[in-house]
Amino acid sequence: MSIDFQLLSKIQQTVLLDALFVVLVISFYKGPLWVIRHLPMTRQKWDRWNERTAEKSFQEMSRSLHTLGLDDAPSDSLRAAGKASAGEIRLRYRILTFIIGAVAGDMVMAVVKTIETGQLAPDLRPRNLLTAVIITPILIWAADHNPAVSRYRFLIATRAAIQLCEAVYSSAGDDRPSALRALDQACANVRRSVLRIHRVHGSLGRFSPRRHSVKRNAALVAAKLQQMEDQVDTRGAESMKDLARVLVTIANNYAESKIGQLLPEADLEGVVAPEGRAPGLRLAAVVLATAIVACSWILLGYPGEGMPIAAGAAAALSSIAAYGPRAAMARVAELRNILGF
Repeated sequence: MSIDFQLLSKIQQTVLLDALFVVLVISFYKGPLWVIRHLPMTRQKWDRWNERTAEKSFQEMSRSLHTLGLDDAPSDSLRAAGKASAGEIRLRYRILTFIIGAVAGDMVMAVVKTIETGQLAPDLRPRNLLTAVIITPILIWAADHNPAVSRYRFLIATRAAIQLCEAVYSSAGDDRPSALRALDQACANVRRSVLRIHRVHGSLGRFSPRRHSVKRNAALVAAKLQQMEDQVDTRGAESMKDLARVLVTIANNYAESKIGQLLPEADLEGVVAPEGRAPGLRLAAVVLATAIVACSWILLGYPGEGMPIAAGAAAALSSIAAYGPRAAMARVAELRNILGF
């Protein structure tokens, strides 16, 4: 077994150059944004645009609450929470979607060109494939790794679940099964967000003594949501009102930074939180599987051209095995809500 040190050197150089490229792209994005935020003339227009985007985003939720007879449900803090950054976050994700779509479209055209000509297109060469494999996850991480983005995603997830409660409540006949499936998916997304609240909210340090109580309350709230979802098949449409009221309460308390008491203690009496799995275990498994395949490919002396494809396939397959299609569908639905589609 021989190690191709020349290939390792090329991979190292590619990673460093791609990381530098990503830093430049993010800087070009954040630079004008910083100017817009700090100039008085543009700041006022920017704030008004964010407010309009947030208000438009939550109008449908208000109509859903009215249909469910929950006009008295406290939602002022929830509706006001996104006004500081709703438009900016939507713009951020639309730019990211455009970049990923452009890269994916370019790759598809390169495959078609390769099939037609019988020669490997330049975009499918190892250097370009490795660039795409490195840059795309970093850009996704940069779009998500922001406290304002994480907080807004939590509110968007609860808003979508509330609207689907109304959809189930108003559905009949053949429309009801599909509405229930969509509600299951949305509620699962909310539960995941609740269980990650100590990381999502951005107000807790890694070693903060408050983390334990926040995580304990989040586990109870997630279990309570699960119990209320189970009532859908026994109480029917009327259970949608109670579920929507709980979701509004959670989101409103979250918007008010009451992350240690998302629901009143009276609502959590008798609720037992299930034992959770180790955080990040599935992600660590995906990263480990990808790294093992990539390193094995190099150490076994296989052609370097196939290493990015093998690593990408390992990442995709291990992600499907670890997370399943349900999590992917929930992520797509969340992105659609953020983008306003």
